[in-house]
Amino acid sequence: MSVATLHMPDIEELKEAMKKAQSPTETVQYLELVLFGKPKSGKTHFCGTLPRPLILDFDGGAAILGNKQKFPNFDGKVVRVESWKDVESWYWLLHSFNDRKGMGFKTVVWDTVTYAHYLAMDETKIEKVSRDPSKSRWQSEMSDYGKANDRVKFWVNQYKNLPLHKVWVCHEREDEAPVGWDEAVDEDDDELASWAVPDLPQGVRGFVMGLANLIGHQMRGRSKKTGKVVYLMAFDRPRSAASDRFGVMPKHIIDPTFEKLWSYYGKMTEEVNEDASSDGE
Repeated sequence: MSVATLHMPDIEELKEAMKKAQSPTETVQYLELVLFGKPKSGKTHFCGTLPRPLILDFDGGAAILGNKQKFPNFDGKVVRVESWKDVESWYWLLHSFNDRKGMGFKTVVWDTVTYAHYLAMDETKIEKVSRDPSKSRWQSEMSDYGKANDRVKFWVNQYKNLPLHKVWVCHEREDEAPVGWDEAVDEDDDELASWAVPDLPQGVRGFVMGLANLIGHQMRGRSKKTGKVVYLMAFDRPRSAASDRFGVMPKHIIDPTFEKLWSYYGKMTEEVNEDASSDGE
């Protein structure tokens, strides 16, 4: 195809395109975390430490944040998501009106993406029945899964582009080890054939995990020394999808908070700043 036949954008379109060129510092200034774990493992506890969060509560688990004894400094808001319209409306509120009084959110949380997918699936089937009453809301078809997956991926990606910290909370499930694991690692332990992963359909799981810089595996246990309940967020753990894209996190953080996590993640931002300064000399 000749270049002459292509449409050249006008000057205003080119100016908008130029705004998308960012320094490395700008691209990592916000936390982008997938956090997965079993129920009652402390996922929502961690979310209660995030700076000024807007929590989209899909499964009712965020009510614990109303406990002022446990979360005296919680300054965010919780939206009990009842339909996908709530997801769309709050995207536009954060996109266009976050500078208004009563807004000013610094973090957005999906709690949980697992239940968000259930909601998307249910609404997809309701829409199907409204178009064709002979269909059943209680019978899932392959096309329903594809449409629900696309809906979740589209809106996760929209939220990902907001200038905020993002946390995608998921429940945990076991799945097969990644393709090629047996060939890449000399390990005879049969238990390594199964991995702990976010509880999402495979296509959605890979998409959401690919958008995040950190994948934290949240766990709950008791201290051997004190007997008290402790929470642990792992970023490097056998048989787990836990991951750290930049290699700046420890293997795990005990009783994780945003401040503890940012003390490591923020160092990476500082290093980027130093590198950028050096390049300019």
